Amino acid sequence: MQPGNACPVSAPVGVLGSPHDPPTHSYGGGPVYVAGLGDFTLFPNAETAGWFPFKTIWFARPNFVGRVLVRGRRLDAPGGVRFSWRGHVRPGLTEIRMHFVYRHDDWQDYPGPRNIWVQRPGCYAVQVDGASFSYVILFEPQS
Repeated sequence: MQPGNACPVSAPVGVLGSPHDPPTHSYGGGPVYVAGLGDFTLFPNAETAGWFPFKTIWFARPNFVGRVLVRGRRLDAPGGVRFSWRGHVRPGLTEIRMHFVYRHDDWQDYPGPRNIWVQRPGCYAVQVDGASFSYVILFEPQS
């Protein structure tokens, strides 16, 4: 991506109240999705060691069992994406690994990673990989 070009942010998927579709305002190609990458503003008072967090929730379709790897990077300039687990207040992980181990009757909320961290406004991507799927989600935090 060239600096100055518009970020082609991913469109949210989901249907409010549908048991068969991902919840509204979620992102991804399935069977794993993330909520929380929508309208995101970097607030100066939230900055920690040069990084800004925003809360996300990762979840999977009821019948999904498998491992998932998530990585990220900035597309329009140098810069990375970091992740942290629930309760951690600093960015630390360059990737997250999730393992959905049971089939459920309802959507599965993964109990681990909760924050994605970026250093400044820009165009970012997270890549979500499983044994039978791979997709990229583009998002653009604003100041």
